Amino acid sequence: MEVKTYNSILQENEKPLYVLAKRVNFMSETLEKVVITQNEMMNEQSRISAKIDKICDRIFQNPDYFSVGEIALKQGISQKTVRRHIKKGSIPYERNEGEKSYRIPSAEYYQSLSHDGASSWFQNHTRE
Repeated sequence: MEVKTYNSILQENEKPLYVLAKRVNFMSETLEKVVITQNEMMNEQSRISAKIDKICDRIFQNPDYFSVGEIALKQGISQKTVRRHIKKGSIPYERNEGEKSYRIPSAEYYQSLSHDGASSWFQNHTRE
């Protein structure tokens, strides 16, 4: 008789145990996914931090020359606009024979800046 009672109690509790086991498995799988995603995010963060550090090192080292892209980034304009102003002669540059890129002297760039950080090279800038 005792065995039957034990079996009947086990059968009554079988469904809640099954549901509980299913939920525990789901939570375990979800936790594994969260850990994997967290690791991927940490890797991405370290990769981005390395890029930011590289950019900051380059910006804050006060180089002798700036590239067209650096001037465009500093002034919030396109590289095409900077090249157009170079060709018009409003921006001084240096370029050795055979080179394709322009080098803009940083000293002259800093001299062209006003108190608000805008360069006098682009004050009369209009779309052409």
